Amino acid sequence: GGPGFAPHHRGGRYFRGGRGRGAHPFAPRPHMPFDAGDGQRQVAPKNDYSQHFVDTRQYPQNFIRDADLDERFEEYPKLKELIELKDKQTADYRSPPMYLKADLKNFDLTQLGTKFDVILIDPPWQEYSRRVPGLDLPFWTFDEIKSLRVDLVSDNPSFIWLWCGSEEGLEQGRLLLRHWGFRRCEDICWIKTNKSQAGHAVAVPETGSKQILHRTKEHCLMGIKGTVRRSTDGHIIHANVDTDVIIGEEQPPESARKPEELYHLIEHFAMGRRRLELFGTDHNIRQGWLTVGSDISTSVFDADRYRRRFTHTRTHTHAHVYWHTLTLTHPTTRTQMCSDTCTHTCADTHSHVHAHPHLLSCARTCFGVRLTGWSRLTVGSDISTSVFDADRYR
Repeated sequence: GGPGFAPHHRGGRYFRGGRGRGAHPFAPRPHMPFDAGDGQRQVAPKNDYSQHFVDTRQYPQNFIRDADLDERFEEYPKLKELIELKDKQTADYRSPPMYLKADLKNFDLTQLGTKFDVILIDPPWQEYSRRVPGLDLPFWTFDEIKSLRVDLVSDNPSFIWLWCGSEEGLEQGRLLLRHWGFRRCEDICWIKTNKSQAGHAVAVPETGSKQILHRTKEHCLMGIKGTVRRSTDGHIIHANVDTDVIIGEEQPPESARKPEELYHLIEHFAMGRRRLELFGTDHNIRQGWLTVGSDISTSVFDADRYRRRFTHTRTHTHAHVYWHTLTLTHPTTRTQMCSDTCTHTCADTHSHVHAHPHLLSCARTCFGVRLTGWSRLTVGSDISTSVFDADRYR
């Protein structure tokens, strides 16, 4: 297990379980014996969560432990410290929110005046309209979404997050990423809960729908443009901070609102500060983001002013090497040398550990050891003195 997925041995994996004191009232019952017909007693598993859904329409995932952001890392102090540091650093480098009311069917994205490091898109798929057949919600066809010139406003390298529902959008979303010059690298799954809507009527699939099971999830595809290596590009990405599962409350059928946790995931991973969201509404307006959509009530955007914000300042959030000591990372297959521009910095860091804060990729080469797992070698310019010997450490 991990954060948000703490197994409970008495009551079934991932759920609050057990029949003992303080157990959840709908925890799985012990396996019940039955006669298999050959004179031997066998055990038949009982799943109270599925039966409870049939009886009450409460999703089984309502009972997953520590799913909320506030509770998730209570038992993981190092990850909690890392998240707090990341949130503080992201907040320090955020630009004021900007937003633009525009009809994306007729708007030229190049008028935004710059390219972006991060792009988030939540198109109005036809699937969303089918969920509420009586309301006639407007939707975009696949060809209309494809016509967006995302390729012209995405920098190299850059990252894209594309919400694609749980039906035909899964296949079409992959085609869109390829069309815009991205390759899919992750699939983030939003598992919906209905704690606040327990007992609500489950929508009946429309005639001709391919739905077989009751769907309680949506997918967000993540794509990358260009080449980014985790071992050398710590100023662009910070991996292994979050998981690819979001557990959040389901919205009413007529709402396409997505969980806010995705913003945290994006900001923890992608260090780029030029962030664009398409098809946004008023509730999507957020510090550090440019939000564009036809449902935004007003506009606060100036292309020149926005571009000047990143002309003489960093376009990426500053990463501190201490973050890497808190992140459980996978060992690299080989130690890679940094570019020529940072070779001098590496040499300087090697001779004076406290002289210059640097990324872990450089530290791996200079210190002669791969800093993986929970290594706690701290490097920074604000350290008062140095107690470090590379041979001794290795």
